[in-house]
Amino acid sequence: MMDETRLFSKAVDLYNQEHLKRAADICRMILKRHPDHLGCLHLLSSIYYLWNRPDDALRCASSALELDPSNTAILLGTAQLLVLSGREAEALEVLARILALEPGNHEALNNRGMLLGHLGRSAEALDDLARAMTAKPDFADPHFNTGRIFEQFGQFAPARHAYETALKLAPERGAFYHALAECGYRAVDPERLRVMEEMLEHTPHPGTSDRTSLHFGLAKAYEDYERYERSFRHLAAGNALKRKTLRYDETAALELFERTAAAFGEEVTHRRPSLPPSGTDAPIFIVGMPRSGSSLVEQILSSHPRIFAAGEAGFLDMAIDGFDGLPGLSGNPEQLASLSQRDLETIGARYLGNMRSMAPGGQRPVDKLPINFRHLGLIQAALPGARIIHIYRDPLDTCLSCFFRLFSNGNQPYAYDLAELGRYYRGYERLMAHWRRVLPGGVMLDLRYEDLVEDLPAQVRRILAHCELEWHPDCVEFHRSHRQVHTDSRVHRPLYETSIGRWRNYEAFLGPLRQRYDRVR
Repeated sequence: MMDETRLFSKAVDLYNQEHLKRAADICRMILKRHPDHLGCLHLLSSIYYLWNRPDDALRCASSALELDPSNTAILLGTAQLLVLSGREAEALEVLARILALEPGNHEALNNRGMLLGHLGRSAEALDDLARAMTAKPDFADPHFNTGRIFEQFGQFAPARHAYETALKLAPERGAFYHALAECGYRAVDPERLRVMEEMLEHTPHPGTSDRTSLHFGLAKAYEDYERYERSFRHLAAGNALKRKTLRYDETAALELFERTAAAFGEEVTHRRPSLPPSGTDAPIFIVGMPRSGSSLVEQILSSHPRIFAAGEAGFLDMAIDGFDGLPGLSGNPEQLASLSQRDLETIGARYLGNMRSMAPGGQRPVDKLPINFRHLGLIQAALPGARIIHIYRDPLDTCLSCFFRLFSNGNQPYAYDLAELGRYYRGYERLMAHWRRVLPGGVMLDLRYEDLVEDLPAQVRRILAHCELEWHPDCVEFHRSHRQVHTDSRVHRPLYETSIGRWRNYEAFLGPLRQRYDRVR
């Protein structure tokens, strides 16, 4: 049998070739004999990170840090894992610890800049990214991350310049080509299209993530040139590669919708806590499928002076799962529906406390996490006075837009297979039909995306009236806002009718989606 040094070297080679399961198996085998093998703990932590298993990854990283507390590589990995777990404040502490040890550590500066940008602290973020560029002039990542921040503010020209600079420094990075392609109409010229195609064809063993990003970038670029068949060919290839990297229990996901509907009938949704929040500062929830227009509705509302947009904060699941030491409660609708009045008030109070800590005094918080459509019964029971806006659009446009999206951190695992996507959409539709039946009148506004495009002022008035907000003209001029938007930079542009009926360009390729969706209608 190989000795541990040769075995570990083989595991590293397998990891670099993205054969993650075989690399993990070797690491586990070595750790059974040598639990303090620092390299295996670090490598296994990285593999769990790529598998979107942050708890397992943090466990390995913590064991590694006990052996070597000043190891900057392990500290950097730990910070990434803390971000993945939603523990941004702790991640900032770890990054500060690295920079105390090595003030010019370019990776720590880049990662902190990226995190600060995510937290909306853009000035500090850009400062850290500039420092990272100075510390290592040939380091491409801070240029890429600078471009992301510019794009989130709707500053597309400097964003493209930053992406171009990143590509000059690291022309092999598929993610950079993808970002450039998404940064405007025909942002990738024909010569660069040729380069991207050659990278796919002639690179013998490109990393799966780079290949996936190249396919998605080419899909967007060919769409811009109206070459839809070639666009979809790359789109299908990129989605197939991404799907192979994800774990998705479709049966459990769809059963959760059915269990939620069964648990939350009118006897639950018509409850009222004894101390409801006043209508003037009650939260507003924007829910629906991803890519259905939730960022647009948030941008419209955030243009109102009485509104604070909290983005996709995730505070509702945090309030639920942090309740009374019951982990995973957000995935247990039967237990949620059986909570007492006092328990519901506690969850509501925790949620409001987190949201109001972000919102300036007197402003109403807007929660734009689309998946909160699962929790509308709980929202009504725990947060009366809250308003819900359900944004939806043509099912085929919605699903195609999801299929075009390379979501971050393994989110939306159902979105990379057309048949799975169609079944998920139908499950979502059924749950929303249930909420319409059992929620009290006036709580939820159904808002059709196509109606927004057709008559924006009229639909803005509906939104504001539903939220008990007075008219404000800035809400119609939402695209002029300089607010940072993480999820969809298109909200910095005016609405166009070309966003409707996109699926017709790909009608010949959507058989699996239409078959699965239509079959269950």
